[in-house]
Amino acid sequence: MKINLRTSLIVIMLPVMFFTTIEGKKIRTTVKGIRIAEYRKNIPSGSFIISDNINTTYGNYDLTQIIFTGFDKPAISDKETVFISNRTDRTLTSLDLQIEYLTTDSIQMHKRDISIACEIPAGETRIAAFKSWDQQNSFHYIKSPKSRKPTTPFIVKITLTSYSLRINRQ
Repeated sequence: MKINLRTSLIVIMLPVMFFTTIEGKKIRTTVKGIRIAEYRKNIPSGSFIISDNINTTYGNYDLTQIIFTGFDKPAISDKETVFISNRTDRTLTSLDLQIEYLTTDSIQMHKRDISIACEIPAGETRIAAFKSWDQQNSFHYIKSPKSRKPTTPFIVKITLTSYSLRINRQ
């Protein structure tokens, strides 16, 4: 009986192919706490987005018309706050920010993107509060009151990446 090499390889490989399972590793497509897929669906209905200096059919708008002041994050807090001023002629309904946390020597410690839903009428200022990046209360904003517990001071750089305004002026 003559057996060629090709036939013997097929006979040997068949059981391996039928009885072997290949398992894949699940790959995370989002960073914990950031829902990338929901980024654009959080735009309130009846609003339009400004993501750069743009002349829309609703008027002339740019990113400099939204102003941030009074950032605060005490060491004992799990929240951060900032005042948001709307210098447009329409109600601000949401904004997307990039927040960079730096040491007092300007070395980056952390950077994150957040979305904030809001209702800030034209020409007015409101405070916004959001969950802090500091999970262990080990840091405090350099201008916030110090606590009795020793913590590391930081500075913050806030960059507006986009915002949405209500279409109808109210």
